[in-house]
Amino acid sequence: MGRHKLDKIQFPSYKVRPETLASLRETAIQLGYKYGDSAAMGEFLDAIAALDPDLLKLVFKKSLKV
Repeated sequence: MGRHKLDKIQFPSYKVRPETLASLRETAIQLGYKYGDSAAMGEFLDAIAALDPDLLKLVFKKSLKV
């Protein structure tokens, strides 16, 4: 019996700083998005995309204040 096919697409690669991926993985794991010993990055990114855009704007605005 094979693995159940998910209704998903491949996420294209983007150029980011080297520490970005490590930070995203760490955050995903801390929030419970785990797959074995690593992060369930697809589920984590889906959760971020499902957030209320206004809430996300507030989070970014607050985190970018110096």
